[in-house]
Amino acid sequence: MTTATPPKYPASVFWQVWIGILASAFYYQFRDGGGFRFEGGALQSTGYSFFVVFAVAHFVAASVVRWIVIPKANERRRVLIYMVVGLALSEAITFYGIYLFAFSEHETKMLLFSLSILSVVQFAPFYCRNIEHANQSADPTLSSGTTGAGHEPRHR
Repeated sequence: MTTATPPKYPASVFWQVWIGILASAFYYQFRDGGGFRFEGGALQSTGYSFFVVFAVAHFVAASVVRWIVIPKANERRRVLIYMVVGLALSEAITFYGIYLFAFSEHETKMLLFSLSILSVVQFAPFYCRNIEHANQSADPTLSSGTTGAGHEPRHR
């Protein structure tokens, strides 16, 4: 009877997810958000300040996922899940800026877009190498090349 081995997630999977989310933020900004518009001076006072605070709360939550939750995860499957959750929080900020604010409020829209890009960029998966090294040092059977009994070589 064979046991199913969990799927391995190479670093390229993390990079593809991250690049896809980053590219989609720019795509939505140009398609639905009117592109980049830097006109005027100060931010306009809107009645939707609740949504700006809500977007900042998403940024803080995504930062907590990136800098507190992901470093504590010890397997790639969990890290990928946490990364997708954090990226979803980051992408939501883009949608708030595009769909919740009028086209004339371009300063607020660009502020939220910039906040979203900053939030997505922090999830660049440079941390994937650390997870693999931590798993190998924590599991002695991975480094010895044998199974737990020590009698037969491990096939990879």
